[in-house]
Amino acid sequence: MLWQRTLQMYGLPATNLLRLEIYGLIARFFDFYFGLDEGKQTPDIRTDLRFEESFFMILQSGLRSNDSLARKYSAYILKRIIDFTEKYPSTIATKSESDWTRFFRWNVDKTKQYSDCWEDWFLLYDIMHESVIHLVDPVLHRFESLLNADNGMDPSWWTLIFYRGFQNETASVKRGLLEYIFSRENPQTLHKMGVEQGFMFGALFKTVDNTSLFQVPTQGALVSPFGEHFRAFIYRLVQAVQTEHKVNFLRQLIHHFSHVVSSPAPILYAMEALAEVDHVSAWGPEELKSLRVLVDRHRNFNIPTTKKFLRKLGVAATVRLAHTATLSFSDIAKTVSSLVNEYPIKASSHEFRMIRYWLENDVSANKKNNHVQFKSLDSIRQGLKDRIETY
Repeated sequence: MLWQRTLQMYGLPATNLLRLEIYGLIARFFDFYFGLDEGKQTPDIRTDLRFEESFFMILQSGLRSNDSLARKYSAYILKRIIDFTEKYPSTIATKSESDWTRFFRWNVDKTKQYSDCWEDWFLLYDIMHESVIHLVDPVLHRFESLLNADNGMDPSWWTLIFYRGFQNETASVKRGLLEYIFSRENPQTLHKMGVEQGFMFGALFKTVDNTSLFQVPTQGALVSPFGEHFRAFIYRLVQAVQTEHKVNFLRQLIHHFSHVVSSPAPILYAMEALAEVDHVSAWGPEELKSLRVLVDRHRNFNIPTTKKFLRKLGVAATVRLAHTATLSFSDIAKTVSSLVNEYPIKASSHEFRMIRYWLENDVSANKKNNHVQFKSLDSIRQGLKDRIETY
């Protein structure tokens, strides 16, 4: 009854002040839930919240909260869950793997391993609230150990760590966290970060969507060191993400750039990376539509030179990432038209040769193999050449 009422309170709108009371309520009745109020050697658990997925969703909501009291209560409750599980292993002795939720699991035979993992998590979470980078830096190496631990901690927990870190009001700490992420080279680490949408599209890109991060350090400099680190990170990430996940990641990426990211800087540096990655058949009709929206109608690409550079990168990325077997003549024609529009491309340029090679060798071959009626590529190329030479 008490737990059901707590869930009802959690279901209230976020603006309802009563919703913030649930963290204190759970902390207050923790002993009651787990039978610690009776003083027995082996507690008689009334409601085992460790097997309630909604319980951990509430805790993570509190740990992400901007309300300091909600964060403190949530951290306190989670620590008590860990301590209780360590102290009373008999309460989970009969549990199987299927009984646990994705948020929390435990193996009595590996208690020390699980305890050490959670100890690292709490240390990283607590350090994310520090205001000086020299206190944060020495601890960050534990993140990779946490990420690659054998106990299978749910990605939402380490995503939550960086979510809190990116909320830090000290610019040097936030920048230091980003630089740490960009410096990762372990393929396994990069893959795990790349496939976690909550991290990539919910935390990371939301944070780097800030033009000031990409400013050059001194007057007269033309290249942003931060931007170059970001470009290299995206390149390594795409290369490291395993094939079965890479297509979905690349599709999400172009949709996110087109419809969510506001600043031109991270888009340009990321597109530079996409223009260099290995060929992958990823972008279908919807992805090319998002690319056209990006190059034609993105609200913050207003400088002519920037728009031209974006189109140049768009040509290279399309040639490398388009899934030609799924594209119609209309998809290809409209995309090429958008990419060469307002771009002073010449018939002798690298971009023109790239498009021509793509049409002759990839598009044409796919259409022939699939026995699809396709308009003469010679006429398409000639039409594009005539149009380009008019600029």
